[in-house]
Amino acid sequence: MLSIIIATYNLVKNKRVDTFRQCIESIRSQHFKDLEIVIIDGASSDGSIELIHQTFDESKELLYRLHSEPDEGIYDAMNKGIHRSQGEYIYFLNSDDYLTSPKSLSEIMRLFADKPLDYAYAPILFTEANGSRRTIKPQFFRLLYKMPFSHQGVIIRKNVFREIGDFNTNLAIGADHALILKMITSGYSGNSTPEILATFRDGGASAITESEGYMEKARIFYEVYHPVAPNLSTEDFLSYINKREFPSPVSLHYLRDGLTFKIKIAAIYSLFYTLRHKVKNIFST
Repeated sequence: MLSIIIATYNLVKNKRVDTFRQCIESIRSQHFKDLEIVIIDGASSDGSIELIHQTFDESKELLYRLHSEPDEGIYDAMNKGIHRSQGEYIYFLNSDDYLTSPKSLSEIMRLFADKPLDYAYAPILFTEANGSRRTIKPQFFRLLYKMPFSHQGVIIRKNVFREIGDFNTNLAIGADHALILKMITSGYSGNSTPEILATFRDGGASAITESEGYMEKARIFYEVYHPVAPNLSTEDFLSYINKREFPSPVSLHYLRDGLTFKIKIAAIYSLFYTLRHKVKNIFST
Protein backbone atom coordinates (compact mmCIF):
# COMPACT_ATOMS: atom_id res chain seq x y z
CA MET A 1 0.00 0.00 0.00
CA LEU A 2 1.06 3.58 -0.74
CA SER A 3 0.73 6.20 1.99
CA ILE A 4 0.23 9.74 0.68
CA ILE A 5 1.16 12.22 3.40
CA ILE A 6 -0.27 15.74 3.23
CA ALA A 7 0.63 18.43 5.79
CA THR A 8 -1.97 21.14 6.34
CA TYR A 9 -2.35 24.28 8.41
CA ASN A 10 -5.11 26.92 8.27
CA LEU A 11 -6.14 26.12 4.73
CA VAL A 12 -9.06 28.56 4.85
CA LYS A 13 -7.02 31.47 6.17
CA ASN A 14 -4.23 30.82 3.67
CA LYS A 15 -6.71 30.65 0.76
CA ARG A 16 -5.96 27.03 -0.09
CA VAL A 17 -9.52 25.72 -0.06
CA ASP A 18 -9.81 25.25 -3.82
CA THR A 19 -6.26 23.98 -4.26
CA PHE A 20 -6.69 21.46 -1.42
CA ARG A 21 -9.86 20.14 -3.01
CA GLN A 22 -8.02 19.88 -6.34
CA CYS A 23 -5.24 17.96 -4.57
CA ILE A 24 -7.67 15.42 -3.08
CA GLU A 25 -9.66 15.11 -6.31
CA SER A 26 -6.43 14.33 -8.19
CA ILE A 27 -5.86 11.42 -5.78
CA ARG A 28 -9.47 10.22 -6.05
CA SER A 29 -9.22 10.08 -9.84
CA GLN A 30 -6.13 7.83 -9.85
CA HIS A 31 -6.25 4.46 -11.54
CA PHE A 32 -4.00 3.18 -8.76
CA LYS A 33 -6.22 2.48 -5.74
CA ASP A 34 -4.05 0.69 -3.17
CA LEU A 35 -3.43 3.78 -1.08
CA GLU A 36 -4.23 5.70 2.05
CA ILE A 37 -4.11 9.44 2.73
CA VAL A 38 -2.57 10.63 5.98
CA ILE A 39 -3.42 14.25 6.78
CA ILE A 40 -1.14 15.84 9.38
CA ASP A 41 -2.69 19.13 10.44
CA GLY A 42 -0.87 21.64 12.63
CA ALA A 43 -3.86 22.40 14.89
CA SER A 44 -5.71 24.63 12.44
CA SER A 45 -8.20 27.04 14.00
CA ASP A 46 -9.94 28.49 10.94
CA GLY A 47 -12.38 25.78 9.90
CA SER A 48 -9.81 23.67 8.06
CA ILE A 49 -10.71 20.52 10.00
CA GLU A 50 -14.32 20.80 8.91
CA LEU A 51 -13.17 21.50 5.34
CA ILE A 52 -11.00 18.37 5.32
CA HIS A 53 -13.80 16.12 6.58
CA GLN A 54 -16.27 17.66 4.12
CA THR A 55 -13.86 17.16 1.22
CA PHE A 56 -13.43 13.48 2.03
CA ASP A 57 -17.15 13.01 2.62
CA GLU A 58 -17.52 14.01 -1.03
CA SER A 59 -14.93 11.37 -2.01
CA LYS A 60 -16.21 8.43 0.01
CA GLU A 61 -14.02 5.81 -1.68
CA LEU A 62 -10.81 7.35 -0.31
CA LEU A 63 -9.25 5.91 2.84
CA TYR A 64 -7.96 8.77 4.98
CA ARG A 65 -6.86 9.50 8.51
CA LEU A 66 -6.62 12.97 10.02
CA HIS A 67 -4.32 13.90 12.90
CA SER A 68 -4.52 17.48 14.16
CA GLU A 69 -2.11 18.76 16.80
CA PRO A 70 0.56 21.47 17.11
CA ASP A 71 3.79 20.75 15.27
CA GLU A 72 7.18 22.36 14.80
CA GLY A 73 6.91 23.01 11.08
CA ILE A 74 6.55 21.17 7.79
CA TYR A 75 9.29 18.57 8.38
CA ASP A 76 7.99 17.72 11.84
CA ALA A 77 4.59 17.16 10.22
CA MET A 78 6.14 14.98 7.50
CA ASN A 79 7.95 12.91 10.14
CA LYS A 80 4.68 12.40 12.01
CA GLY A 81 3.11 11.28 8.76
CA ILE A 82 5.80 8.64 8.24
CA HIS A 83 5.33 7.22 11.74
CA ARG A 84 1.54 7.18 11.46
CA SER A 85 1.41 5.71 7.98
CA GLN A 86 0.54 2.07 7.35
CA GLY A 87 1.80 1.70 3.79
CA GLU A 88 4.98 0.09 2.52
CA TYR A 89 5.67 3.14 0.35
CA ILE A 90 5.68 6.84 1.25
CA TYR A 91 4.77 9.83 -0.91
CA PHE A 92 4.60 13.49 0.18
CA LEU A 93 2.21 15.83 -1.58
CA ASN A 94 1.76 19.47 -0.59
CA SER A 95 -1.79 20.60 0.14
CA ASP A 96 -1.77 22.95 -2.86
CA ASP A 97 -0.11 20.56 -5.33
CA TYR A 98 -1.80 17.79 -7.30
CA LEU A 99 -1.17 14.61 -9.26
CA THR A 100 -0.97 15.58 -12.91
CA SER A 101 -2.98 12.81 -14.55
CA PRO A 102 -5.12 9.82 -13.49
CA LYS A 103 -2.29 7.45 -14.44
CA SER A 104 0.43 9.33 -12.50
CA LEU A 105 0.61 6.86 -9.61
CA SER A 106 0.12 3.69 -11.66
CA GLU A 107 3.02 4.66 -13.95
CA ILE A 108 5.48 5.15 -11.11
CA MET A 109 4.24 2.36 -8.83
CA ARG A 110 4.70 -0.25 -11.55
CA LEU A 111 8.46 0.33 -11.23
CA PHE A 112 8.35 -1.27 -7.78
CA ALA A 113 6.54 -4.27 -9.26
CA ASP A 114 9.11 -4.70 -12.03
CA LYS A 115 12.08 -5.17 -9.69
CA PRO A 116 13.08 -4.52 -6.05
CA LEU A 117 13.61 -0.78 -5.54
CA ASP A 118 14.05 1.55 -2.61
CA TYR A 119 12.72 4.61 -4.43
CA ALA A 120 11.20 5.64 -7.77
CA TYR A 121 11.27 9.14 -9.21
CA ALA A 122 9.71 11.16 -12.01
CA PRO A 123 9.55 14.64 -13.54
CA ILE A 124 7.23 17.26 -12.07
CA LEU A 125 5.41 20.19 -13.62
CA PHE A 126 6.30 23.52 -12.00
CA THR A 127 3.69 26.28 -12.09
CA GLU A 128 5.13 29.75 -11.52
CA ALA A 129 3.32 32.63 -9.84
CA ASN A 130 2.53 34.21 -13.22
CA GLY A 131 0.83 31.01 -14.38
CA SER A 132 3.55 29.81 -16.74
CA ARG A 133 4.58 26.15 -16.54
CA ARG A 134 7.75 24.20 -17.13
CA THR A 135 8.71 20.58 -16.70
CA ILE A 136 11.49 19.86 -14.21
CA LYS A 137 13.22 16.62 -15.11
CA PRO A 138 15.43 14.65 -12.69
CA GLN A 139 19.11 15.59 -13.03
CA PHE A 140 21.17 12.83 -11.49
CA PHE A 141 24.46 14.09 -12.89
CA ARG A 142 24.16 17.14 -10.61
CA LEU A 143 23.10 15.22 -7.53
CA LEU A 144 26.16 15.95 -5.37
CA TYR A 145 25.47 19.69 -5.32
CA LYS A 146 21.86 20.04 -6.47
CA MET A 147 18.69 18.23 -5.46
CA PRO A 148 18.17 15.70 -8.29
CA PHE A 149 14.39 15.63 -7.89
CA SER A 150 11.81 17.18 -5.57
CA HIS A 151 9.92 15.36 -2.82
CA GLN A 152 6.78 15.67 -5.00
CA GLY A 153 8.66 13.67 -7.62
CA VAL A 154 9.73 10.63 -5.60
CA ILE A 155 8.12 7.68 -3.81
CA ILE A 156 10.28 6.02 -1.15
CA ARG A 157 10.02 2.64 0.51
CA LYS A 158 9.23 3.16 4.21
CA ASN A 159 12.16 1.00 5.31
CA VAL A 160 14.55 3.65 3.98
CA PHE A 161 13.34 6.11 6.62
CA ARG A 162 13.76 3.47 9.32
CA GLU A 163 17.38 2.97 8.26
CA ILE A 164 18.64 6.50 7.53
CA GLY A 165 16.36 8.45 9.86
CA ASP A 166 13.70 11.12 9.64
CA PHE A 167 13.81 14.60 8.15
CA ASN A 168 16.11 16.96 10.06
CA THR A 169 13.72 19.47 11.66
CA ASN A 170 16.60 21.88 12.32
CA LEU A 171 16.67 22.64 8.59
CA ALA A 172 14.16 25.27 7.50
CA ILE A 173 13.49 24.33 3.87
CA GLY A 174 16.12 21.77 2.84
CA ALA A 175 15.52 18.68 4.98
CA ASP A 176 14.10 16.84 1.96
CA HIS A 177 17.26 17.70 0.01
CA ALA A 178 19.44 16.35 2.84
CA LEU A 179 17.46 13.13 3.15
CA ILE A 180 17.46 12.47 -0.61
CA LEU A 181 21.23 13.07 -0.76
CA LYS A 182 21.76 10.64 2.12
CA MET A 183 19.57 8.05 0.48
CA ILE A 184 21.32 8.19 -2.89
CA THR A 185 24.90 8.43 -1.63
CA SER A 186 24.22 5.50 0.71
CA GLY A 187 23.64 3.31 -2.34
CA TYR A 188 19.89 2.73 -2.18
CA SER A 189 18.47 1.55 -5.51
CA GLY A 190 16.12 3.64 -7.61
CA ASN A 191 14.58 3.88 -11.05
CA SER A 192 12.58 6.46 -12.98
CA THR A 193 9.63 6.95 -15.29
CA PRO A 194 9.40 9.73 -17.90
CA GLU A 195 5.75 10.35 -16.98
CA ILE A 196 5.13 13.55 -15.01
CA LEU A 197 4.03 12.69 -11.48
CA ALA A 198 2.75 15.91 -9.93
CA THR A 199 2.21 19.62 -10.47
CA PHE A 200 3.98 21.87 -7.98
CA ARG A 201 3.01 25.49 -7.35
CA ASP A 202 5.46 28.30 -6.65
CA GLY A 203 5.38 30.30 -3.44
CA GLY A 204 5.34 27.68 -0.69
CA ALA A 205 7.60 27.26 2.34
CA SER A 206 10.66 26.99 0.10
CA ALA A 207 10.36 30.60 -1.12
CA ILE A 208 13.36 32.24 0.66
CA THR A 209 16.11 34.74 -0.13
CA GLU A 210 19.27 33.73 -1.99
CA SER A 211 21.54 34.24 1.03
CA GLU A 212 19.25 32.16 3.25
CA GLY A 213 19.23 29.47 0.59
CA TYR A 214 23.04 29.41 0.43
CA MET A 215 23.36 29.03 4.20
CA GLU A 216 20.76 26.28 4.24
CA LYS A 217 22.62 24.45 1.48
CA ALA A 218 25.89 24.75 3.42
CA ARG A 219 24.22 23.16 6.44
CA ILE A 220 22.85 20.37 4.23
CA PHE A 221 26.29 19.69 2.75
CA TYR A 222 27.86 19.61 6.19
CA GLU A 223 25.25 17.15 7.46
CA VAL A 224 25.58 14.81 4.48
CA TYR A 225 29.27 15.13 3.56
CA HIS A 226 30.97 15.61 6.94
CA PRO A 227 31.62 11.84 7.28
CA VAL A 228 33.61 11.83 4.00
CA ALA A 229 35.16 15.31 4.37
CA PRO A 230 35.61 15.81 8.14
CA ASN A 231 37.98 18.77 7.73
CA LEU A 232 35.32 20.95 6.08
CA SER A 233 33.11 23.15 8.26
CA THR A 234 29.75 24.67 7.44
CA GLU A 235 31.57 27.92 6.72
CA ASP A 236 33.88 26.10 4.30
CA PHE A 237 30.90 24.70 2.41
CA LEU A 238 29.32 28.16 2.33
CA SER A 239 32.51 29.58 0.83
CA TYR A 240 32.42 26.98 -1.95
CA ILE A 241 28.76 27.70 -2.61
CA ASN A 242 29.35 31.46 -2.84
CA LYS A 243 32.07 30.81 -5.44
CA ARG A 244 29.77 28.44 -7.39
CA GLU A 245 32.18 25.61 -6.67
CA PHE A 246 31.89 22.16 -5.09
CA PRO A 247 34.52 20.73 -2.69
CA SER A 248 36.91 18.48 -4.62
CA PRO A 249 37.57 16.23 -1.56
CA VAL A 250 33.90 15.23 -1.65
CA SER A 251 33.92 14.70 -5.42
CA LEU A 252 37.09 12.62 -5.28
CA HIS A 253 35.71 10.46 -2.47
CA TYR A 254 32.60 9.54 -4.47
CA LEU A 255 34.61 9.11 -7.66
CA ARG A 256 36.73 6.55 -5.83
CA ASP A 257 34.20 4.99 -3.44
CA GLY A 258 30.77 5.83 -4.88
CA LEU A 259 28.40 2.90 -4.44
CA THR A 260 26.70 3.26 -7.82
CA PHE A 261 27.71 4.20 -11.35
CA LYS A 262 25.40 7.23 -11.25
CA ILE A 263 27.19 8.58 -8.17
CA LYS A 264 30.56 8.23 -9.90
CA ILE A 265 29.24 10.10 -12.95
CA ALA A 266 27.92 12.83 -10.64
CA ALA A 267 31.37 13.05 -9.01
CA ILE A 268 33.03 13.55 -12.41
CA TYR A 269 30.48 16.19 -13.34
CA SER A 270 31.00 18.06 -10.06
CA LEU A 271 34.76 18.18 -10.70
CA PHE A 272 34.18 19.72 -14.13
CA TYR A 273 31.59 22.06 -12.63
CA THR A 274 34.13 23.30 -10.09
CA LEU A 275 36.93 23.61 -12.66
CA ARG A 276 34.70 25.65 -14.95
CA HIS A 277 33.79 28.09 -12.19
CA LYS A 278 37.36 28.32 -10.91
CA VAL A 279 38.48 29.43 -14.38
CA LYS A 280 35.54 31.84 -14.59
CA ASN A 281 36.38 33.29 -11.16
CA ILE A 282 40.04 33.76 -12.14
CA PHE A 283 39.18 35.71 -15.30
CA SER A 284 36.52 37.78 -13.57
CA THR A 285 38.97 39.19 -10.99
